[in-house]
Amino acid sequence: MAHALEKPGDMYMSLLQMCVMPLLMVSMINAISHVVSARSRENTTVRFLCQYLSMTLVLVLLSILLAEIFRTGYPISDNAEFLRLGSSGENVHTLLVSVDDQLDRTQSLIDLIRSIFTSNIFDSLQGALILQVILFSALVGSAAGFLNGRQKESFSTFIASCNTIFKMLIGWITNFLPIGIICMFSIKFLNFSSVVFEIFFSSILCLISSIFVIVLVLNIFIAQRLQIKYFSIFSKMRNVMTISASTGSPIATMPTYMKALVKEFEFNQNKVDLYIPLSIALFRSGNVFYFGYVSVLIAQIFAIPLGFYDYINLMILVCFAGFASVSSGIINVGLLAMILSPISVPSSLAITLFMALDPIIDPFRAAFTMYMHLFCAAFSLADKKNKIEKVV
Repeated sequence: MAHALEKPGDMYMSLLQMCVMPLLMVSMINAISHVVSARSRENTTVRFLCQYLSMTLVLVLLSILLAEIFRTGYPISDNAEFLRLGSSGENVHTLLVSVDDQLDRTQSLIDLIRSIFTSNIFDSLQGALILQVILFSALVGSAAGFLNGRQKESFSTFIASCNTIFKMLIGWITNFLPIGIICMFSIKFLNFSSVVFEIFFSSILCLISSIFVIVLVLNIFIAQRLQIKYFSIFSKMRNVMTISASTGSPIATMPTYMKALVKEFEFNQNKVDLYIPLSIALFRSGNVFYFGYVSVLIAQIFAIPLGFYDYINLMILVCFAGFASVSSGIINVGLLAMILSPISVPSSLAITLFMALDPIIDPFRAAFTMYMHLFCAAFSLADKKNKIEKVV
């Protein structure tokens, strides 16, 4: 049944991505053009992006610190099942993972920077290559900000019309979301390895528990900032969490998230349209937290000591990997090779193992990303004064 539902699931995800990626591009072009043309907003934009960047750095540091506190990697290195999986013996077939690229291929930081540039933006949209779409949108939006008079008005009208059309299409597509969720989830667990899950059970439990604790703590600050009840936040974010967990894509969740900010949390529509596409495109909090935690965990498994400069290097590479990550969880796991290469970890085996675990981790990682976006938006976009006056 899972194999039978695989193609409809791929079709639904492709249809959603077909509309969401252009929406992301036109939203970013519109946002950047407004920032460039309105000089008064430059300070607000810089402050907004700095808040998100600061939270990203805090998450990287926290993930590394938690991995060192839990230290669940050291017992794995002595596990007999893990040693058999790490060898070239008969048990390698237990990892039912299919990948397109060679796992031994290492992506350096220079390769990552080179990948930002594209010769065909339509190929970038089709492949959901976020960094390339961001660069293209930044260039077009910056140029549009310098248009004058009638040209600027015509361009703004065209972009606004495209934005409305794609939002309408996504609204139609999300009407079939329950069917899409069933189709997409069914195939994910065919590649799941119970053997690997048993080996990494304590590590996965610590990772997911940390995510839950962080969310529960941050929810206190969100409730105080927005002046709403603690548990009502979960209710207001229900649809956003469902879509992000099922698709594993912040980009696909963006329209629902923006709608929730305006209708459920009463954020200013203009601020949401201006800044949220930028934050969604640039920051992957869940991936950053996951990369930092897993990198230290893998170093523990292979008994590789990490010094001060190794941690600094890891933090920098984890941040870059977070910017480069895309929708699909398995593709994101492949970025571990770039992070692990400086500390001489056998990334081929590590990536294969965590690809086998990804169906379990990916929903929590994606939902965590959207919740971190809510936390940052609450302190950077919400108008606290108006909210308090309304409550009074």
